[in-house]
Amino acid sequence: MSDAAQAGRIRVRREGRVGLLTLNHPPTRNAINERTLHQLARILTQLRDDAGVGALLLTAAGRHFSSGADIKEPLPTQAELAAQDPSMHPAALLHGFPRPTVTAIHGCCIGGGLELALATDIRIAADDSRFRFAEITVGLPTGWGGGALLAAVIGRGRALDLLLSGRWVDAAEALAIGLVTRTCPADALSATALTLAAEMADRSPVAVRAIKAAVGGAEFRATLAAEIRGFGAAAASPEAARLIADFLAGRAEQL
Repeated sequence: MSDAAQAGRIRVRREGRVGLLTLNHPPTRNAINERTLHQLARILTQLRDDAGVGALLLTAAGRHFSSGADIKEPLPTQAELAAQDPSMHPAALLHGFPRPTVTAIHGCCIGGGLELALATDIRIAADDSRFRFAEITVGLPTGWGGGALLAAVIGRGRALDLLLSGRWVDAAEALAIGLVTRTCPADALSATALTLAAEMADRSPVAVRAIKAAVGGAEFRATLAAEIRGFGAAAASPEAARLIADFLAGRAEQL
């Protein structure tokens, strides 16, 4: 992989032994469409197989980390979802990445963007960042493994609180409940996250693999597959179609 490359809505480069992935479509607040998911999967596979990459840092351009899945585009059908290989979904690739993974979050981190962040090992958030699982407001569940990941990170009750209410969480609450690992001033976010990723990139790869294996989570691919099936069923429902139409027409709360 070259030191710098551009691939649609994803920018990737190397900073020493750290692979930096940047969500790069600020006009949509880094909304993630199907094409972006495919690009992200290809890039993650390349980084996973690159022995020169000792750690991964996920960041975003613009004012916000991500507004989540781009529901302005048609939702995938149940048949399309059933044909996907869950092991090649970006969430699975991030969760199973063999070296340390860090996410630097600023601005709003919503829905699918938060699901991808939860698939990484460590989440560092700017102290003015905000979080939300808004899928329920348009009649959808999480579809990228976020439900299972959230419950594992903050506990079942707190996870259901966020998933079923769709409410906002500020950085202070996110840190208190364990949704993020650390917070820092917004102007220090990039340096803080890169410094941590660089430190981890220099750790013994044998020890890192052993530690990540001991922490567990090998069953995630199965839970991701179940979430994808549940998402497909909900996306095909008349209720989701109505709520999404209301959102797109400006008749509902904007995410």
